[in-house]
Parts: sequence; structure tokens; C-alpha cells
Amino acid sequence: MNDTRTPAQGHFIDYLPTYRLEIVTRIMHTIVAGDSCSIVGASGMAKSNLFRRLLNPEVRQHYLGDAWRSYPFLAIDSHALTELSERAMYDLLLERLAAVMREQAVGEDLAAMVEELHQQTLPSVDPLAWQRTFTKAVWAVMNADATRHLVFLFDQLDEVYETLNPRFFANLRAIRDQHKYRLSYVTFTREVLPRISQAPESEEFYELLSPNVIGLGPYNREDAWTLLRRVGGRYGVEPDATLGDRLIALTGGHPGLLRAAYMTTLWGSLTLTEADPEAIQTLLANADVRTECLKLWESIGEDEQMALADIAADYPLEQVEQEAVRLLRLKGLVMESDAGQAAIFCRLFEDFVNQPEVFKAVDIRLDRRSGKVWVEGRAVSPDLTAAEFALLSYLFERRGEICSKSELKALYPEGSQDVDALINQLRRKIESDPRRPKYILTVRGKGFQLAKPATPPGR
Repeated sequence: MNDTRTPAQGHFIDYLPTYRLEIVTRIMHTIVAGDSCSIVGASGMAKSNLFRRLLNPEVRQHYLGDAWRSYPFLAIDSHALTELSERAMYDLLLERLAAVMREQAVGEDLAAMVEELHQQTLPSVDPLAWQRTFTKAVWAVMNADATRHLVFLFDQLDEVYETLNPRFFANLRAIRDQHKYRLSYVTFTREVLPRISQAPESEEFYELLSPNVIGLGPYNREDAWTLLRRVGGRYGVEPDATLGDRLIALTGGHPGLLRAAYMTTLWGSLTLTEADPEAIQTLLANADVRTECLKLWESIGEDEQMALADIAADYPLEQVEQEAVRLLRLKGLVMESDAGQAAIFCRLFEDFVNQPEVFKAVDIRLDRRSGKVWVEGRAVSPDLTAAEFALLSYLFERRGEICSKSELKALYPEGSQDVDALINQLRRKIESDPRRPKYILTVRGKGFQLAKPATPPGR
């Protein structure tokens, strides 16, 4: 695992034994304990690299010792699905179960049994038939060896978790309960599972993973340098020490951003010096670096985007934003500054978020503690009155929905406010042209609506 020869010598630079050491250790300890875990990482955090790392027999042998062969790891890559359906997922699960049994010296008969069950079920379009077949196959594999511990690794699970009938995941929970502490699931997603699906059946599955939700953040310096050497090695280049450290600092060790930034330097298209004051703008002007920033931005929720924009602009965070900040900390996108404040993980991404075309995605911000409002980065002045702020807050909470005039009137005791007058006052304060409002819209015969954010140009 420590070979550092270049491709010209017929090899490539493999990951060091310390790659994602803390996270790999926690995952393995969770599995040995008979539990499951959820790995959450935003775009570009190299989730699939970690997925493949866990499949490495040497890694498993290091953590599991002589018992490592009793822990078959099944790689379930959602990109391998022929379609997004229960049938396709069970088909992939049975295929992988048979393959893993065949790889084991004592598993040929079990592999043949799983394949036979698989072939018998292939003509069926009934999800229940596929569910029963998979349950039966797992039962046979587990009963054949009392020391066996199956580990299912689900990569790229977001769309599958959102699309499949939740009963699929309820069945995975039931199968695990039948083989308690001898079967583990490890999921890899961009988002925490309850934000993808809140169906009761999905919640039952998530209960297995919720004690062990592990955030996948940027690389540490050692892992970042491994990435640089692997990328450079493919081109027969040894990264310059000063340049490498500079790129790691600018990108915060984010794998996707670091790779894109380094690639811009390989052919001399970008030159960065340690004291270059324009380095960040130079990187952001590069199409590949900017694409990575956009992918990262789009991989998080609107509430997380709102919180990041507030942090980038140094606006006070609302109490309601604290949950979004917690998720951003989990994903390694927000950390604590020297002053004890929330800070974006690297200056490059902070400057990206602060660009006008990105900032428009969170065009209106409210701070309920102070009553302050910002529109497209501009503080509203004069401040809103208490009645105006209450009305805007209500519309903001239901952004995109139509709110009737009677519904808005109910915000004020005994009809003490004229809603039409308040709407006009609000428009004069937050709209650039109150006669042609783009935020507070009138829906004739129905009420009023706060328009959803427009999609920024280039997205």
C-alpha cells in the first residue's frame, strides 16, 4: 500500500495506511460492535474513495485481524443500477451476495444457492417476491456460518433513498433485526437521511444508523498531499512543496477543489506565489475550479446555503439557522474561527459564496433577534416596523406559497392593521421598483406570495 512509483513504472501511488484514519477507525469499530453507520459528505469530499478504501482486503485485515474473512463486505454502488426500482436493487444485492460468497473458499455452495434463488426470481415483477428471495438468501448465508458478519456498503444512496418505496428500507431493517449484531449497513450520502426521506418506514431504517452519523470533511494535510502526489504521478510530475502547501491552504483540503486547482498548474496555465494577493480570484476565474465550487454549493440544502451566505457576508446568524450550521459543521464546511465565530472552511469557497451571482440564491435574509432585513446584500433602511417585520417573516416562512389576506390579517389582534397598506409599505422598503415588485407578489383573487429565489446565472 506504500508504493510511490509513477505510472511510467507501471504502478500508481496508493493511499497511505493513514488515509482518513480517524473515520476508517470509527467505521470499523462500529461494524465490530454489530452496529451500522451513515457517512455524510458534500460534493467533492471523496466519498467513493472512502467506499473503495473500506473494500481493500489489507485495510479490513488490519482492523479485523484473523477474523477479517468472517466479515464479507458487499459493495452496492447505486450507479450500477439498471433502473431506480426495488427489483433492480434486490437484483444487485443478490448478485453481489453470490459474488462475495464465491470469493470465499468455503462459499461455493452458498454462491450456487444464491444464484439459483436469483434465477428463479428473475421473471417476477412483484417486489414482494424479490424481497422474500433476498431475505431467504441472507438467512441461508448467515445460518451456514455462525461467525459470519455481513457488511453492506451503499454508495451514492441519495437518489435511491429518495425514490424507492420506503418499504424496501423497512425490509432491510427487518433483515438486520433477524440477524442482530451480525449484519451492518454503511451508507454514503451527500445529505443526512432524514432530510432525504421522512417516511415512517425510512425512519425505522435510519434508527439503525442514527447513533453513528459520521461527517466526511476536507482532507488533512497528509491526505491532501497524497492526493497531489497521485494526481502529479499520473503525469510523471512531483508537486512543488511550496505550491502544494499554498493550494492546500487556499482550498482548505477539499479534495475536489484541490484536484481542480492543482490541475490548473500542471501545464503552466496558472502560477501562484505564496504572497499572490490575487490567487483566489485567479482560481475562481478557472472554469474547473468554479465548477467544483458550484457542485459543492448545489449539494447542500437551501437553509445551509442561507447560513453560508450569512457567514460569508458577516451577517448575524438567526436562531433558526443553528440547525443548518450544525449540519454544515458535520460536513466540514463550517468551522470555528480564532474568535470563536462560525467560519467557512476555506477562503476560496467563502469568496465564491460572496460573489453576486451566487449570493442572489439567498436574496432576502432576516434576523429575527434584531429585526434587520437584507435584500441582495443591502441592509434595508429605514428598519422595518414590528408590524412590517411580522408580515415579512410570515411570508418568508411560507416562501412560494400563496397567503390569503384573511390569513395575514389574523397576524394582528382584532384586525389592528391594514394588510394592503402594510404590503405597500414593505414594497417601498425592499423592492427596487415598488410598482413592479419582484419579491412580494399579488396573486389576484387569492392573496400575496413571497417569490422564491431566482436561479443565479450560470447554474
